[in-house]
Amino acid sequence: FDFESLDQVRNELRRVIEARLNTEIPPLKLPKKFAKFSALKTGEVRCCSLVPIYQVDGLVRRSAPLQHTQYALRAAHMRISALMATQLGVRAGDSVMVTQQVEGEKHVARFFVEVGGVADHTVILPMGLEESLPVREAYGHVWVQKG
Repeated sequence: FDFESLDQVRNELRRVIEARLNTEIPPLKLPKKFAKFSALKTGEVRCCSLVPIYQVDGLVRRSAPLQHTQYALRAAHMRISALMATQLGVRAGDSVMVTQQVEGEKHVARFFVEVGGVADHTVILPMGLEESLPVREAYGHVWVQKG
């Protein structure tokens, strides 16, 4: 042990750690099919989905008291950004219609809205619900309108 100060120990430790760590992160390489998002058409928004725990967990799904909690009821709501809510003229608790076109067929579902926590031009749809059965694809483009 040839160190005479705490700074010398700290510097040596830093040198050894930096030599062992590869701190460079290689660039992300996506398959070509994911390399480019298709452009949004007029009025179209990106859709991503989630499955609320209240619909998939066996214990919670079978518990009537848990199914009637505020959390379970809100989990069934579609989430939109504040900007989209303003554009559509809707507030939290209002209903909207979501239209999705898959292989030439239109599929329409109705959801109640939660506002906030979502990027503009994006919606989060709850899947695994009776209300979401008409929605055929969990990800992609949809149209949203008040109603």
